Amino acid sequence: PILKVPVGEPCILQVTSTDVIHGYAIVPMRIQQDAIPGTDIPMWFRPLKELETSVVCAQLCGEQHGDMVGIMQVVSKGAFTSWSEEQSSAAYDRNSKAAAAREEAEGDAEDGDAGAAAASGTEASSAALGS
Repeated sequence: PILKVPVGEPCILQVTSTDVIHGYAIVPMRIQQDAIPGTDIPMWFRPLKELETSVVCAQLCGEQHGDMVGIMQVVSKGAFTSWSEEQSSAAYDRNSKAAAAREEAEGDAEDGDAGAAAASGTEASSAALGS
């Protein structure tokens, strides 16, 4: 996973865990925060220069400890704004398509119910007329 943040802006990460104690460490910035199961702990920092670095688990946590590595990119404010607008537009498009598909499926289900009600109404009318 990639964490992308703008240079010079304050950042707050909510650090937590779902299994055991981990440690979220950004080594070049000399910051680290324990991730404790069931607890959200804020980690505050302000990146002062652009860089790309690894983010690692700083707590020996089990067999997969060595695989717990991510990337942090500190980018210019312009690059961050551009990237975040692209992410927002892409998310909006995905969600719009999903919402339209849900509405269409709900409309088809309602049409099916109306057709069933009309059919049973027709049968009831025919029975009432003695046909």
